[in-house]
Amino acid sequence: MNDYVVIIYNGEQVSVPKEVADFLEHDRKRQQAQDKQDARHLSKSEFETVLSGSNCVKRPVEDAVLRNLRLENLRGVIAELDVQGQNLLSLRYSGELTMDELGQIYGISKMAVSQRLKKLDDLEQEVTFADYGTIIHAVLEQFNRKYNRQFPPNAKEELLALGRAYFAENEIAAETRAFWWPHFEKTVDWLVTAENDYRPSVREVHNEVQGRFRFEAPAGPFTITAKADRVDETTDGKINVIDYKTGYARSVKEVEGGYAPQLPIEGLIAKFGGFQNIPATEVGRLIYWQLGRQETVIENNMNELLDKSYERIVTLASVFDFEKTAYISQPNPKQAPKYSDYEHLARVREWSVTENEE
Repeated sequence: MNDYVVIIYNGEQVSVPKEVADFLEHDRKRQQAQDKQDARHLSKSEFETVLSGSNCVKRPVEDAVLRNLRLENLRGVIAELDVQGQNLLSLRYSGELTMDELGQIYGISKMAVSQRLKKLDDLEQEVTFADYGTIIHAVLEQFNRKYNRQFPPNAKEELLALGRAYFAENEIAAETRAFWWPHFEKTVDWLVTAENDYRPSVREVHNEVQGRFRFEAPAGPFTITAKADRVDETTDGKINVIDYKTGYARSVKEVEGGYAPQLPIEGLIAKFGGFQNIPATEVGRLIYWQLGRQETVIENNMNELLDKSYERIVTLASVFDFEKTAYISQPNPKQAPKYSDYEHLARVREWSVTENEE
């Protein structure tokens, strides 16, 4: 069990592991005050402030609370490390051992040591749009599981309460909450209006549903899997598939052109009865809800759209079943996705040279 050092700050006790205190002291001696805090360290000025409380009168109470939270967050991060990780941290920053020396002790390469000691996320890392999307999905999943058959008259109050609980339970920093909470309230207002118009046509809502379908390809059976944000059974006996978006939503033209295959694939899974506990039936609409902004509905010529999507999938699987088929990171450059897991493997940016570069 770690030894802790108790620091008295502004009349309050803050408990810090001894190795963290040693780590901060080492950092204080080695570095000058920085404008931007390194994610692995607390700055010299903050360390001295927490120890002495010398600036407690000059700084507002909110700053004092946030500094205490930084220490608590750092303690929690280190406590979650395995034994080897904690020992590496202690030897590197308290024992002042080099990467090579650590590698010799543990019988691993310098690179492996570096990976274990790689820069941590900021203690007060900002919530990005992707993180905000995670928040929205989590809140809506809780809400729709509770109200999967009927939309409640107090929906706004319920959603706001779930949002407050999520922000509190996940210890989202005060300044981050101050930025994102108004966005959340706006999203809730938009969502309640949209649901009031839409829900009367829905018999049951299914959240975060796993699904799959299989077909025969040259090298054998090929399985497509997906997890839909939401699949709704409607009162007219059809199925609607909804995808929540907090950022950019694809257009009807992109979906129909095959450049945004997510919803059509989920529509195929629904059509073939591949979603858990949802019978196979006709697909009525594919819907993007760009939360807080607008709704995009694809419903015309649905069977034709799904048939074309199925043909594209079978063709792709057949092509890539041949070993000599190249895996191209951007097969359609003009329609390349904003984010690609494979772009860095192809070294696209490294080899993309503009005419103006020398």
